[in-house]
Amino acid sequence: MKKGIVLLAVLLLSAVFASGCVNTDDPVIGIWNADELTKASDDKLYERTYEFKSANLGMEYWYLEGENEPARQFEFIWLSDGSTYTLYFSADIDEDGESDKRTAVLADGILTEGDKTYSPASE
Repeated sequence: MKKGIVLLAVLLLSAVFASGCVNTDDPVIGIWNADELTKASDDKLYERTYEFKSANLGMEYWYLEGENEPARQFEFIWLSDGSTYTLYFSADIDEDGESDKRTAVLADGILTEGDKTYSPASE
């Protein structure tokens, strides 16, 4: 299962580079902080952050409330179709037995993923 996920990630990344979809000017590139805390399955509150990098790679960080080091972190590959972004995670974050895929939309400077909103990090 894990080899399959890694293979999928490599194939997706290869397709991105081959198609020339790597865009260093994409407005999503940077750090986005969740506007509200997330209560996880462990009943703890987390501050969530997305970091979108220019090579269509990214990280999601989960910080325990008030902590400076992430308690959890997850790698993803992202692809865009205008203002819609698809995030392909190699991890099973929601613990349903499959790697996760999420969709986010960037509009008016706010990134929305599901019922969560994210604002750009302050410089």
